[in-house]
Amino acid sequence: MPMLPEQEIELAGRRTIAIGGDDARALVILLHGFAMKPEELAPFAHSLGVPARFYFPEGPAPAALVPGEPRGRAWWHIDPAARLEAMSIGPRDFATYEPADLPAARALCGAIVDRVIEEAAGRPVILGGFSSGGMLAFDTQLRAPRAIRGLALLSATRIAWSSQRAFVEAAPLGGLPALLTHGEADDDLAFSAGLALRDAAIAAGCDVTWAPFDGAHEIPLVAWRKLRTWLRALI
Repeated sequence: MPMLPEQEIELAGRRTIAIGGDDARALVILLHGFAMKPEELAPFAHSLGVPARFYFPEGPAPAALVPGEPRGRAWWHIDPAARLEAMSIGPRDFATYEPADLPAARALCGAIVDRVIEEAAGRPVILGGFSSGGMLAFDTQLRAPRAIRGLALLSATRIAWSSQRAFVEAAPLGGLPALLTHGEADDDLAFSAGLALRDAAIAAGCDVTWAPFDGAHEIPLVAWRKLRTWLRALI
């Protein structure tokens, strides 16, 4: 399979890796997870084999898995010491978590999607993300729906549920295709939290494809194949 053209661009003020040519039939935005870089998801664009142009924007906040050891980026600030303490108790559910900079992250995500929709010139746009990237993708689309073709939420959960619930109950995403994957042995974001996100997406009106897998907090081959099949059906 020939390698797709790849370039580094700026998208809504954020460094972004763009992969795919101008002849693409769809445009796909994928948001990375905590303490990751766009380069870690970018190989998916080359291996999925779908006729799309992919955008991998970089989160605005610095991140660290361990205090004092910067690694990658995040969509909102996460204290590494508090994160490690929470993980020592067990897999987490972010439903009650509402970081102070979530509104700014939501506005940024919306600006990224709006910019890509402008470029799409009528072609379908698909939004997705892994882990916190998936949380942000769902929250942004739920609160201010854009004209996208689908949502891909990979190992994500609900976030800011106390305010998010009202938007879900209004069911603003009627018929929007949504792929949700989650590892049954996820030691970071609880499988039960993934199930709750699935139920929230259904309640919000999404046409959900639920794809659990035997694995941890990751995008294994089985999830990659499900994403490829789902994208091909949309495009």
